[in-house]
Amino acid sequence: MNMKKFAVIAAAAAVSLALSGCGEKDTAKNSIGEFKGYPMDTDETLTYWAPMGGDLATIYPNTGETPFAKELEKRTGIHVEYIHPAAGQEEQSLSLLVASDELPDIVHYNWYNYQGGPQKSIDNEIILRLNDRMEEHAPNLTKYLSENPDFDKMVKTDKGDYYVFPFIRSDARLLKSTGPMMRVDWLKELGLEEPKTVDDLENALREFKNKKGADAAFSFKNYHTDFALQVLGATTSFYVDNGKVQYGPLEQNYKHACERLHRWFKEGLLDPNFVSVDAKILDANVLNGRTGLTIASGGGDLGRWVESKKGEKFEMQGIANPEVTDAVETPYNYYVSNYPGGGSCAISATSSNPELAMRLLDYGYSDEGYMLYNFGIEGVSYTMENGKPTYTDVIFNNPDGLTMTQAMSSYFRSSTEGPFVQSKDYLDQYYFRPQQQASLDNWLKQYDDVKDMQYPPITLTAEEADEYASIMTEVEKYANEARNAFIQGTRDISEFDEVCKVLKELKIERAIEIKQAALDRYLAR
Repeated sequence: MNMKKFAVIAAAAAVSLALSGCGEKDTAKNSIGEFKGYPMDTDETLTYWAPMGGDLATIYPNTGETPFAKELEKRTGIHVEYIHPAAGQEEQSLSLLVASDELPDIVHYNWYNYQGGPQKSIDNEIILRLNDRMEEHAPNLTKYLSENPDFDKMVKTDKGDYYVFPFIRSDARLLKSTGPMMRVDWLKELGLEEPKTVDDLENALREFKNKKGADAAFSFKNYHTDFALQVLGATTSFYVDNGKVQYGPLEQNYKHACERLHRWFKEGLLDPNFVSVDAKILDANVLNGRTGLTIASGGGDLGRWVESKKGEKFEMQGIANPEVTDAVETPYNYYVSNYPGGGSCAISATSSNPELAMRLLDYGYSDEGYMLYNFGIEGVSYTMENGKPTYTDVIFNNPDGLTMTQAMSSYFRSSTEGPFVQSKDYLDQYYFRPQQQASLDNWLKQYDDVKDMQYPPITLTAEEADEYASIMTEVEKYANEARNAFIQGTRDISEFDEVCKVLKELKIERAIEIKQAALDRYLAR
């Protein structure tokens, strides 16, 4: 009998627990019998742990009561009991379940974020290695991955272990939902062109402040500071330059970006309260004419603002990142991965019926599952028009008074995430306003130039993961404090080299080595 240890994160402390086991828990005994198609003839119930989205939680007490979940059960023949952790307590809830050795059959989680990552979760018998069961019990996913080798490489570990039924964004148009937005009506009114360079952008902000009274001309939610740096060609994150891993806060582009943001802060172009702006404050800034440039999503943010200002003179839309004329390295612009990790579903090692769980999850990758997960129920939430699934007024103008996002999350999952392949046809309807489509077009202009700079969804070894987490806890805390100090002017940019020195003392170079080794293994998969 082996002894295995893993860290359990609860509240603010890590507690080491010892658990025993006898090798991999192989509970698969083909208990579902021969598969004869959906719906399956079974009286078994699966348990499914998943956070409940905010939009859904406002109208349903449990996912099982949604039209989507009821339709999924009808089509698969499999009854599911959904278990939802309290909002904001997802990590603590999952850690306690792991400690109890009583995980539900299915766990919807970003396993990159679990301590030690996916491989350690398999090795510690928390979740199942799926390889030996996939061909028989997950033929739809197996077929999809075999036809899409780039995605296949993303959803397994360096050892080649498959561990989740993944959430896949299938098209580049799905990779950028948040970016810079401007009051284009102000640009027109002031006789300005859409900014092509950062200097143009600075001039527009100055005009907004002086001629439109925008005293927070550039404002954004405090957790979007990295996006603000990206507008200026820098990042707080890791990226790849010609196969070599780099860390943004060590680079000259980062120094120049902080320096320019400080100039804007000092001149009153940047919101003086940028470190504390939340969603409500940003809404007020934008809708009350205090802000002309922001960082926001093209769906929830822009859609809500346009609706709120209907009938008024208000034109806002996303713009392309301006050219950074003083860039030293290639300017950075972030796009999410086709496989972001979130929304994926693993099967627990304690599941009494992993084959049935696999059949449930595999439905999402079938042709019918693709339609259900992306568009819902034909004749109810969508109809086929000119060969394309088109949302009905149940989504666009819900008769029960649901918002569009509430209606979408009730009937399908494409507006959130889950075990399926997301369709861009959903987004073209969700972003139905011209300014939303224009935003996507503008944000994608630089994709081909910078897509190779994106750090891919790698996996670390258990030892690497522990060391990396220990290093980055201190590195990120210090780097973020220094960044805000540079922008606010409580620390002079002349101290940039000193900050880099401290980051190196905190072992950032070792973290880069770990990320580089993981990248090299990923590229060799």
